[in-house]
Amino acid sequence: MNIAIIDDLQTDSDHLKNILLSYAYENSLDLSISTFSSGEEFLSEYENYSYTLIFMDIYMNGLSGIETAKKIRENDMRTAIVFLTSSSEFMPEAFSLHAFDYLSKPAEKTKLYKVMDDLLNNKTSTADVPYLFFTYERESISVPYSDIALIRSIGHYMEIVLKNQRAYKVRMTFASISDLLSEDARFLSVIRGTLVNMDYITSLKDGSCSIVGDMQTPITLRKEKQLEQIWKNYVFNKIRNEREAI
Repeated sequence: MNIAIIDDLQTDSDHLKNILLSYAYENSLDLSISTFSSGEEFLSEYENYSYTLIFMDIYMNGLSGIETAKKIRENDMRTAIVFLTSSSEFMPEAFSLHAFDYLSKPAEKTKLYKVMDDLLNNKTSTADVPYLFFTYERESISVPYSDIALIRSIGHYMEIVLKNQRAYKVRMTFASISDLLSEDARFLSVIRGTLVNMDYITSLKDGSCSIVGDMQTPITLRKEKQLEQIWKNYVFNKIRNEREAI
């Protein structure tokens, strides 16, 4: 497992690394840990999904941890990010970036061990992950719902757009896909013939829904306030549920 630690305080970085190495030794886990002293240093060599877990200090010289995480999330929604900070001020913004956890500094051994336990359980438990199955260019495709950013009707086709902006144009009806996704709380109908995964929405305003990766789609203007409130409620409930699970 590849882990990155981004912290401009060497003592904090070393402290965290030592705890992680202890966890690896006690659990016979193979860890590769890279340390970075700034968000800029990390981003200069970062490649999507090259780390399973990133520990990120929020208060740093130059780019803050929040700013660095926003850069990561532009193309990478899967890598787990754990924020480390001396304040809870940025907790809502951190979880809007799909943080895996938010811990106080200095890092405590018991809490870090729990983060690692939770992460490993999440990585090995995939039986309940829902997939969308379809045919594209005579090939059977399956994608987890979590990878779908946008689904929209275009003429006689449906366009399925993933979080990495890979798009599939398939001969399916909107009703057939909508029926499959209707029970999944992540998907919001923003306009007729269009479903958006709320995990990837960055804003809902001025008649437009902005999605991670500079994607956009129009929304029903008369329902703009209602749609915005549904999205905000979803984000709030997700943050609350993640905190209660800790």
